[in-house]
Amino acid sequence: GDSLLFQGIKKLNNINDLFNYSFANITFNATAGSFTLNGNAITLTGSVNNNSSVTQTFKLAALSFAETRTVNAAAGDIHLNSVIQGNGGLSKTGAKDLFLSKNNTYLGATTVSSGTLVVNAGASITPSTTTVESEGGLKVNGAAGTVIVNGRLSGIGSVGALSLRSGGTLAVGNSPGLLSASSATWSPNSNFEFEITNASGTAGTSWDLLSVAGSLDLTTISSTNKMNLKILSTALLNYNSNAEYSWIFAQAASLGGTDSWLSGQDVTDRFAINSTGFNDNNQPGRGFKVVTGTSGSLATLSLVAIPEPTAGSLLLLGIAVMLGVRRAR
Repeated sequence: GDSLLFQGIKKLNNINDLFNYSFANITFNATAGSFTLNGNAITLTGSVNNNSSVTQTFKLAALSFAETRTVNAAAGDIHLNSVIQGNGGLSKTGAKDLFLSKNNTYLGATTVSSGTLVVNAGASITPSTTTVESEGGLKVNGAAGTVIVNGRLSGIGSVGALSLRSGGTLAVGNSPGLLSASSATWSPNSNFEFEITNASGTAGTSWDLLSVAGSLDLTTISSTNKMNLKILSTALLNYNSNAEYSWIFAQAASLGGTDSWLSGQDVTDRFAINSTGFNDNNQPGRGFKVVTGTSGSLATLSLVAIPEPTAGSLLLLGIAVMLGVRRAR
């Protein structure tokens, strides 16, 4: 098929009135204005490239991919308000972002090498397995299928089986929020960014929450193979440094692994906690711990802020010690 090259700022609204037509490459050069492509569906046999610093928008009826096609948001964002269909896959490249706004039905794999692939609310890529490379990001506000994370995953939507690999980052929500998964596996040296804005609010609204319908597999995480937990907040609402708080950051039908993940366990030694970003670095007196627990029928992981002991509790402790000494005599 022919290739399309867009440049300049004339005829920014383009309509494809051809039926069953194929194009090789669709390229917006550095001088291109912000174009919108409307009209009939096309088959793409090459790639889409945005070398302009402004956003390009597709509102075609559909884009058909017979094989894996590259969408390169090199210098500006790309909005695909068109259904992507066919047996092919999607390769997202370029430093800028690609936004998907339809329920896409393509069957091939999705790879995010750089920049961020954003699945908007109401959109989906559920038939595809997505791999997020170390320099890439995936924000799911709609729905995605299986996701393998070596880079960064965020959003408030839902994913299928979630595999958080070593070096990968799970940043639930859109500051903060709730992300759902059908199942999940966390690996040593993976990262969970936990954001909290209100100490006395609710999980998924005031602080981040990953909700897993099935098992959250923690088998490979241990005191010698830790997961990284980074706590983020500005000045925290409703926070009293003299009070203890417990915030659920993950819940699942079960916590897969050894018996050491059973409810009621202190599992702090399996996490490398970075709290320098907590409450403008106004830390709780005795730091944080991570514990397992339950909420209804769900198994939970909670971050607990531990205050300094009160004068009264210290007095009681002193009395108990003295009584113990007397009995020993």
